[in-house]
Amino acid sequence: MLQLKELENWFDDTEVLISEISEISMNMDRILHPLNGKEEKLLKNAFFDHYLAMLRTVLVIQLSKLFIHNDKERRNFRKLFNRLRYEPYDKKLKSRLKENRGKAGSFVYKRDIIELIDSLLQKLDMKSAIIHSMKVLRDRHFAHTDPGKELPDLSSMHLLELSQLAEDIYTALSTALFGRNTVFTKNKNRSIDPIIRAN
Repeated sequence: MLQLKELENWFDDTEVLISEISEISMNMDRILHPLNGKEEKLLKNAFFDHYLAMLRTVLVIQLSKLFIHNDKERRNFRKLFNRLRYEPYDKKLKSRLKENRGKAGSFVYKRDIIELIDSLLQKLDMKSAIIHSMKVLRDRHFAHTDPGKELPDLSSMHLLELSQLAEDIYTALSTALFGRNTVFTKNKNRSIDPIIRAN
């Protein structure tokens, strides 16, 4: 049985994870898109190549928690979708849905939830090749080194696409379930932008 408290905990926990993914993506995007020729020259420095490689590693590991189905992973989107679709809801969750009556864009019935899940699954399916490449990279390269194995090509832009998709999925569900208007603001204190501009 899916309990309201479990669902609230999932969203609280996952929001922290996606906030971290969002900040990593912000810095990756900043490095990949210099504003002028001076920045382009600076960003070719070996330090930024190394930093970008570290960002990619962390992003693959963190995004894997959300997109790669694993029995041990609690925050996986597909696992959440299955629970929302197939498990009965406890009284508090049913009551929460009743409270959403009259609120535009909010879930009131289980069928509303299933309808959104179906559209989100289509978006996930469209990214299945990228997700598979990320899984292979995580399993063969980042989590375990598998010498001699060919690794898939996974661009930084693909990782940024998955980061945005994670934000979109989270926001759609949290808004419709709880009325949360979650905006993943970028923490300027963690931005690499001032370092780039200072040079």
